[in-house]
Formats: sequence, structure tokens, C-alpha cells
Amino acid sequence: MIEKFKHIFSGLERAHGVTKVGESNGNGTKVKGKSFVKREPVTDLLWQQHLEGIESLGVIPIDDNNTCKWGCIDIDVYNVDHLVLMRSIKGLGFPLVTFRSKSGGAHLFLF
Repeated sequence: MIEKFKHIFSGLERAHGVTKVGESNGNGTKVKGKSFVKREPVTDLLWQQHLEGIESLGVIPIDDNNTCKWGCIDIDVYNVDHLVLMRSIKGLGFPLVTFRSKSGGAHLFLF
């Protein structure tokens, strides 16, 4: 599974984003956190920990060749109707894949 995700979400391999979040308040609202870039290689262990929900891994989409295979729009509206959003995107013909974010918003991926 790690190899599939590495292929789909390939990007910069010499650095990655990290977010340290506080305690969840349990009501689905976004929890405050601290995000920063670690200038360390993206390893299989980091991928594994991310996929197991242990540690966040923020892959930087632009690689060392200034190319990009994917991008993501982060929608921080927590009462968004995901079905309406997906239908709107499809109706407009946008090539986006919609996912619910952990906080209840949405992530719109373009590949």
C-alpha cells in the first residue's frame, strides 16, 4: 500500500510538512495545531505512520524538477454538504476528487 500512495502522492522527497495538533474537543470542529516544514527525507516509515494514523505527513507536491502530479484544495467549511459539493463539481465538469477532511470540511484533489 505504501508504494501505491508514494506513486499517487509523489512530491518533494527532501522535506515534508508536519502538523502537531492539540486535544480534540469531540464536536467535529477544527482543532488548533502547529504546522511546519521538516527538512528531512520522506521515508517509508513516515508513510507507514501516516497511513496508520500515527503521525501526519504533508507531502509537498512540487518536486525538485518543479513539476507536480497532484494538488489539493482545502475547504475549511465544516457544515458543507459533501454530496451537494460533489454534484456541483461534477456538474461543472471539474476533474476533482472529493474527500471529507478529519475536521468535517473537504479536500478536493486534482491529479
